[in-house]
Amino acid sequence: MKVELIGALDYAKLKEELKGKVSGTDIDNIIELIHNMEVERRLEIVSTAGRLSRNKGNVFDVLGISENNSFDKNLSFIKRVIKMGHDSITDHDYLVFALQDVSIVVEQTVIAERYSSFTIKSRREVDFSKVGYYVLNFHDINGNLLANNEEIRNEFSEHEKYLFNNYEKLVSMGIPLEDARYILPYSYHSNFIMGIDAHTLKDMIIKFTKTKYSKGIFKNKSYNLTK
Repeated sequence: MKVELIGALDYAKLKEELKGKVSGTDIDNIIELIHNMEVERRLEIVSTAGRLSRNKGNVFDVLGISENNSFDKNLSFIKRVIKMGHDSITDHDYLVFALQDVSIVVEQTVIAERYSSFTIKSRREVDFSKVGYYVLNFHDINGNLLANNEEIRNEFSEHEKYLFNNYEKLVSMGIPLEDARYILPYSYHSNFIMGIDAHTLKDMIIKFTKTKYSKGIFKNKSYNLTK
């Protein structure tokens, strides 16, 4: 599983573009400067949202206050407003993530978040024969790991392989992917892009770390299917 924040700029690509145009010793400084400017701008936007209802003048006047303040001052102000219970100002900081080979539980939880946007690799359009799958740990009703957990996991894994093999056979026979997908187990790896505001991201992190979803989502062993 891999989760990566996709910024407004591809800094690795920018670094390559600067090679040969700027002296090597200056490239890292330029990259850091641009990165810091991006982060500062995001803080200016969020802090403006917090100041708008508390300051005179139009929205651009208030934006100017944030632009003229330091990074630390804007950050301190944002923290103060959030502590007052007005964390809705973080709705205005939007982030985009790339999620690779995550659990279907993660995918379905993200879909349930009504304020997030997502684009998921489609089982209707893409051959899923080699996407890989998760093998869970098995617990009793009290959450204790079963004594024969490994035995069950092995049986589970063999059954997953059986289903994927039959899916691959159906595809090789010319069965449309849209129809063949119904034989796939719901333990397959999922890949998608997710866009979400910082406010909702906070709620999602709490859900994944403090609720029932925290029990095993990130702890199960995954397998890749290769020929």
